[in-house]
Amino acid sequence: MADRNGRRDRLNRATHLPRRLTRWARAARAVLVFEAVWPVIWPPLGLLAVYLCAALLGLPQRLGVAANSLLLAVDGLAALVALGIGIARIRWPDNAAAQARLTRASGLKHDPIAALLDSPAQTDADSYLLWRAHRARVLASTRRLRVGLPWPWRTTPGRLAFRGGIIVATVLCLWLSGPMAGPRLTAALTFNPTLLLGAPAAPPSVTAWVTPPPYTGRPPVLLPAHDATLTVPKGSRLTVTVSGVTRAPKLDGLAATFHPLDSDSFQMDGTLDQSGLFVLRGRGDTLARWQIMIQPDAPPIIAFAGLPGPDSSDGYSLRLPWRAVDDYGVVSAHMTAHLTSHPNTPALSVTLAMPDGAATKVGGIQVTDLSANPWAGLPVAMQLDAEDAAGQIGRSPVETVTLPERTFMDAYARRVIAIRKSLVQLPDLHDRNQRVAIVQEILETAAEASAAGKSASATLPLFGTGWQLLRARQAAVPGDIIDALWQVALHFEQGDAADTAQSLAQAEAALQKALQGNGASSAELTKLMQQMQSAILQHLSTLMQMAQRQGGQVQAGSAGKPFDLGQLARQLQAMQQAAKSGDVNAMRQAMAQLQQSLQQLAQARIAQPDPKQMAARAQAEKDLGALQQMMKAQAQLLDRSTSRAQSGSSDPAAEQKDAAAQAALQRAAKAMAGRVGPGMTAAGQSMGQAAQQLGQGQDAPAGQAQSQALQALQTAANALGRQLSSQPGQSGGFQMGSGNAPGQGGDMPLDGFNSGNGMTDPLGRPLANGQGASFGADVHLPEGLQQARLRAILQELRSKAGDRSLSPAALDYIERLLQPF
Repeated sequence: MADRNGRRDRLNRATHLPRRLTRWARAARAVLVFEAVWPVIWPPLGLLAVYLCAALLGLPQRLGVAANSLLLAVDGLAALVALGIGIARIRWPDNAAAQARLTRASGLKHDPIAALLDSPAQTDADSYLLWRAHRARVLASTRRLRVGLPWPWRTTPGRLAFRGGIIVATVLCLWLSGPMAGPRLTAALTFNPTLLLGAPAAPPSVTAWVTPPPYTGRPPVLLPAHDATLTVPKGSRLTVTVSGVTRAPKLDGLAATFHPLDSDSFQMDGTLDQSGLFVLRGRGDTLARWQIMIQPDAPPIIAFAGLPGPDSSDGYSLRLPWRAVDDYGVVSAHMTAHLTSHPNTPALSVTLAMPDGAATKVGGIQVTDLSANPWAGLPVAMQLDAEDAAGQIGRSPVETVTLPERTFMDAYARRVIAIRKSLVQLPDLHDRNQRVAIVQEILETAAEASAAGKSASATLPLFGTGWQLLRARQAAVPGDIIDALWQVALHFEQGDAADTAQSLAQAEAALQKALQGNGASSAELTKLMQQMQSAILQHLSTLMQMAQRQGGQVQAGSAGKPFDLGQLARQLQAMQQAAKSGDVNAMRQAMAQLQQSLQQLAQARIAQPDPKQMAARAQAEKDLGALQQMMKAQAQLLDRSTSRAQSGSSDPAAEQKDAAAQAALQRAAKAMAGRVGPGMTAAGQSMGQAAQQLGQGQDAPAGQAQSQALQALQTAANALGRQLSSQPGQSGGFQMGSGNAPGQGGDMPLDGFNSGNGMTDPLGRPLANGQGASFGADVHLPEGLQQARLRAILQELRSKAGDRSLSPAALDYIERLLQPF
């Protein structure tokens, strides 16, 4: 009985599939399930794809949060219903279908899987052995089983086209949305069920603005609470405030968090460093969207506006034309120069004058006196640089120019400057032969200058400089030796005025520095201006004393022209008026105009007059005296002719006598016509007509001709007087001012260095305001300037003596004033 039960159990086990075949049967069933489900999921996928395409195009978002949530819910519900209907219609595969799929995919014959599931009809031992051999043969035929790939495409062509259209449409919409695909999908798939259950809440309030960086000088820009595109400078700060939300909103595109202001308000602040789309989201909705482009700050551009060179006004100042531009404004500009023969030496730097504030376009012509610099007269590599408020620096191409240098008239000064140039260009002092040669040149120059009678204030420092250079131990040329040689050259050129010129330059630099800054008070500026005025007076006094001792004339530096003291007075007056009004900008402008005159004054020298010019001046003064006598005689003849014509009486003897005197004046006028000018020719012609008419007893026509002759003599005298006032050759003198119309203030020196109260002309009449500048009532005129003004007054009196329009009392007064001269 037990043996029979054991055989039955073995037969039962033999009728089941092996584990390997069971796993293959499950795989075949899974493939069948996929093939059955695949057609079912396409309808709901199609519904979802339609909404997805609309979301990528931004269509549902435009309906608002409530409508968008409703549309999303309807679309999702429709997809679920379609999916449920499709699943309900599926005929799920059973084991027989899975076995059939496995047999078909593996290419098995005679259905071996069904044979393995069969059971033997007999259960005896012989039948069992036979059955085992049969199963072994069937199992051997199932070693290479296959399930095959799923094939879900068994459908109609219309359905295939529908599925392909959905795929193509989705890919196209994804491509069209570009970088906005993510934000659009997030906004469209945000579902807020509370909006479907009741009335929608009030929309959140958004306030956003962009604050440009301080260097731009631009005001903040308010952003609209909807789509907007704008361009802002790099480094701008974006500030966003959202009200009406209970949770902190989010801003896509900027790594910044919102901080609560109160229970339903939040604010964030962040720096914009890169362009992009910034999307503000809150309460399940897109609150705002800004496309912001970042404009980087470009460095300034600066260039030479012309080739640098000497300024035409003096010949030794550097004229530097330049221009610069920047998108938000240039705040500073400089010129740097390197000596071409020694490029590693410290650079020379000059600050370029800039307007107040930061201007996007700046430029001008900078005139700087670098004649005292050791590199003057040597080639340098020059470059400009400009800086904007962000700290970015732009540089110009390099220009190689020769720095202008001062032309010294004194031979010993020129030799000292040549020695100074040689020292500057020395690579070092290790070469003893070169150093000894330069020291020998210095000592020889000092000895020759001393023998020539030059001042010990120049020769002794030159001797000391030579010995100091000989004992120098460092490799580089000591800077104090270079400076000492410059001071020696100035003393050779200017004599005692070199020290006062240096004091004047220091006072000018102090005032210029105070004007360039913004911290100087009005009292401080007034004090510095008074110190500069005092330095000017001291320097003028020294120059006048030197000119009187040497019998020469003060010339404006190397230009060889007399110094215009009247122009200096007018410029100082303009600066005083600006100081009284407290207008610092006007003081800066006046200082810029005054600077050239001060440079010329600081480099003024005493020039010995040319003997030919002195002789010409003496002859002109003699002619002017003769003209005064002729004008007096002509006036007397005119008075007698006018008297006889008015009385109606005729005196032939007196008329013949006056005709002879008039003829004598005519001959004298013809003799002077070649020297004085065309006015004398006209006077001689009128005199000839008057002599002829007097000889004929015609007093009235003779008086008219005599009046024309007197006017021509007066014109000639005025022209000769102006020529004398501007002509070099007067010892100890300055040129005082420019000439205007005869009889006006320009024919006289400006009262620029006297008290500004009660100024009058030589006839006692008050001058108009603005015809003079004043240093103040407590400043006294140097003696040399008093003499110069006296000469100018004398010339004015001589020109007034022939003016017959003046009253007889005024003419008599002028006549008595001229008698001592």
